[in-house]
Parts: sequence; structure tokens; C-alpha cells
Amino acid sequence: MNHQAANLEALAAGIESTTADMRATAMTIASAEQALKELTRKKYRLIDAHNSIADVMRRFPLEIVTTIFAFAIKYEPGDMPSQMVIGHVCKMWRNIVWSTPTLWEIFRIRLVKERFKQQEQLIQQWIRRAAACTLDIQIVLDNGLANTRRRRAWEPPLKFYRQLLDSCHRWTSFELHSPSIRFQGLLKTGAYHFPRLKHIMLFADPSQPPSPFDDLHTYCLWDLNQPPQLESVIVRSPSSLGMNIDWSLIKDFSVIGLFQCGVHILSMCSASTLTSLELFLYRVFPDDVDEISFHLVASNVHTLTVCGWPDSISMVLDMLTLPALADFTVEEASEPEPFPPDGYPDWTPSLLEMAHRSKFKPLSFALQRQFTSAIDDSSLEDILRAMPSLEKLYLVNPPTIPLSNACLRLLAIASYGCRSLLGPYKEISQIETDKHEAIKEPVHMRCLNKFTFHGPIHFSFSVLEAVVKSRLDAMRRSDHASRNDSFSVQLIVTNEDEDGWLSGIDDNCIGALSSPPCRLKMLNNLDKINVRIVSSSTE
Repeated sequence: MNHQAANLEALAAGIESTTADMRATAMTIASAEQALKELTRKKYRLIDAHNSIADVMRRFPLEIVTTIFAFAIKYEPGDMPSQMVIGHVCKMWRNIVWSTPTLWEIFRIRLVKERFKQQEQLIQQWIRRAAACTLDIQIVLDNGLANTRRRRAWEPPLKFYRQLLDSCHRWTSFELHSPSIRFQGLLKTGAYHFPRLKHIMLFADPSQPPSPFDDLHTYCLWDLNQPPQLESVIVRSPSSLGMNIDWSLIKDFSVIGLFQCGVHILSMCSASTLTSLELFLYRVFPDDVDEISFHLVASNVHTLTVCGWPDSISMVLDMLTLPALADFTVEEASEPEPFPPDGYPDWTPSLLEMAHRSKFKPLSFALQRQFTSAIDDSSLEDILRAMPSLEKLYLVNPPTIPLSNACLRLLAIASYGCRSLLGPYKEISQIETDKHEAIKEPVHMRCLNKFTFHGPIHFSFSVLEAVVKSRLDAMRRSDHASRNDSFSVQLIVTNEDEDGWLSGIDDNCIGALSSPPCRLKMLNNLDKINVRIVSSSTE
């Protein structure tokens, strides 16, 4: 019995001791946590003080500081807003940003369903911070396109769009990068006005095409009440539409859609006002295309981008006459399977006819080919021969079309160094071909000062050397007319196997790049010459 009492007393003493230790430990933890909080606050005070002491911008007037901040505000939807980044530097910068409405004019956001409630509050706070300033808004809906099961994708509630449109009188630029039937429905009411709007991008809901009974010329999808300052329009629509805008004011126009619908929208623009065109058109209904007779003669268009399947590219080029064209881009889109048994059409004749018809003198040309492209080196030669005024040339090739000796030779000025170009480096197959074909007039791009290529390469480095030296020799001659007294080449190489090693490159080229003294370095030592060859994975 005495032993049991003694055991209980020992147990009670142990519990009391453990409890005391727990209380002491808890007090120590609380004290440490308090000390950590104090140290953390001290750390931020020291950082703030350090940044403030080292801040040279404290010496500038407030107007200059805010102007510098305004130039720094540039970001994409989904990125941390530049305003937030600037505000985290120090207290002074944060106070400046938070209290300057003009720094909140630009707003970019990617809306996500899981975070939408917080994002909705952020947008309202953002608009309030901008006070009475104009707004440049860009919104992307995460997973905005319908999924493969044809269920409608998530989009914000109608209330959100109504609140957003409450500030529409302050919009100067608005881009919605995803289709929204709710936003589309609000604009269709015609209840909103945009007195300051200069640029707009809208996505039509592909699940809501116009009825077959709608008149293409009167069907109105977006009633914008003719904004008086609107100059730039980007339309993403699978169907014909109306926008209730003053088309005679539009200078920059971009459309993605079916060929027939895109042509219908383009026909509403004023040919005399347009300065920039982006046409991403896809042919679907051949019978309807045969009925299209539209032709655009736009004397002030200086920028043109054409994207689509090869037959669409041909049809677009056939309907354009652009005498002032300076920047020209053609992008081939991947054709849907099954591939045509006779191959893909060559749109080179359409481009050559357009060049002859327009008599343009472009300064820049960019071409992106697909693996199914019918544009080979011979077609490219014809294209470049029609544009001798080029200063910049940009080529993007698929894995099946490497940069070859024949293509590189097109960059040479044939009257200088032509023997080394067309002599020992000419392929036997080409020599045999020349016996049966008339010799073409050499390509003369005397003004070319920059060539950029993205894709696989398979050429002899000696040909590249000869091309560069021919242009250098020409630059040294007094009879060589050039706007720029330099020449640069940038090759972004995609010859990579599964392990990331370069493959399929001519041995002569590899040796020139790796063996000392490096012949590439020797080229760059030449005056007014810059040649870069880099891997796409390390660009």
C-alpha cells in the first residue's frame, strides 16, 4: 500500500515537472516568436532605409519620377503587374505609385476561376486607383475556349462585365482574348458608348454564329455606337458580323476567320484610310469563294501580314494591290489532314502578280513555311527577285526544310565574288538542272543589311563566307547603292536530336565553327560584319 502511494506521488511530481517544462517552453517560443517579429520588422525598416538612402531618384522632381515609372510599366496578362513590382522596392516608391492615378492606366490580367473573387476585387480597386484617367485593359480568360466534350468553358458572371463596362467611357484600348457570350450579349444591346476608344480586340463566341436568315450586311454582333476615335480593330470571328463603328476611320485592321467572312468584314473598311492589315483567313466553302470578286486597292497600307493555308494565301494576295507596302509577312498555317493527293498549291505566282500589280518596294519580308510547303528554294528565289529593295529578310523553316547552299547564295551580290559562289560550291544536281533550264537573272538585294533565319541548317561554311565577303566587297565600292553600310546574319539553329545534340549539319560547317582558329570569329573580325550562329535551345 505504501508502495502504491509512493508511486502515485512520483507520478504526480513527474506530471507537474513536465507541465512546468511545457509552460516554460511555450513562454520561450512566444518570446522567440515576438523577437522574430521584431527582427523581421527591423529587417524591412533597414531594407527600406537602405533603398531610400541609395535611391538616386529622391533627387528628382516627382514629375520626372512618375514619368520614369510610367515607361517601366510593361507586362503581360498573368505576370506580376509592374506597378506592384515598383511598389515593393521601398516605402517612398510605394507611396508614389499608390497615389499617382496615371500609373494605373495600363491593366493586364489573366482571370482564373479558382481566384476570380480576389481578382474581381483587385480589378475594382485598380479602376478606382486610376481615378478619372483613361484605361488600357487587356483580359485573358484561363481556359477560355470550349473543351473537347463541347461543354461551355468557364467565364465570369454577367455582373462582372456590367461593372467593367461602367468605366467604358474611359477606355482607350480594350482587348478580350477569349470568347464571351455574356460580354457579347451586353454589347449587342447598344447601351454603352466609348468616346475615347482608339483600339479594340474582340473574340466572337464560336458557339453563337449568326442565323442563316441574318443579312450579312446588317447582322450586328457588337454595337459600339461608332466610337469617334476608334482607329484600330482586331476581330476574331468564325462568322460574318457587324460592329456599328465608323469603318472610314479604321487605320489598323486585323481579322482571323473563314475566308468569306473575313473578306466581308474587310470590304467595309475604307481603302484610303487603311495603313496596316493582318489577314488570317481560312478557306472552307469552295462554292462560296468562287462568288467573291472583291479587290482592295489601298494606297496607304505599309504593313501586311497574311496567314493561312496555301490556297487561302493565294486568294488573299490575288485580291490586294498595295503600292506603299514596306513590311510584308507571310505565314503558312498547318493544313488539316487528310493532305491533298496532288500536294499543296504554290502561292508564288499570286505574290509575283501582286508585286507587278502594286509596284511596291518593301523594306522587310518575313516568311514562315510549314513542312507541307510548296515554296522551295527556286520559288523563294523568284519571290526575292521581285523585292530588290529589301533591307531585312526573316525566314522560319520547318524541320524538313534546312537552310541550304542554294538559299544562302540568294543573299550574295552577284556582281561581287560570284565566281566563288557559283563555282566549286555548286551542287552537281544543280549543274545538271542548269543544262536544261534557262539561266535566271541573279537576285540583287543591294540594300539588304540584316538576314535572320530560324530552323535547321545544312550548308557549307565556305558559301556563307563567300556571301558575306561579296557584300563586304560591294559596300567598299562607290557604285554600290545601299541605305545601310553594314551586314548582319543571325542563324537560330534547330538541328537537335532527342539528347539535345546538334545533328544533320554539314561537316564543313561544323569544322568551321569548332576548329581553331574559328572561321566564324574571323568573319566577325571583318569591318561592318556581324554573324551569329546559335542553338534555339540556348537563344
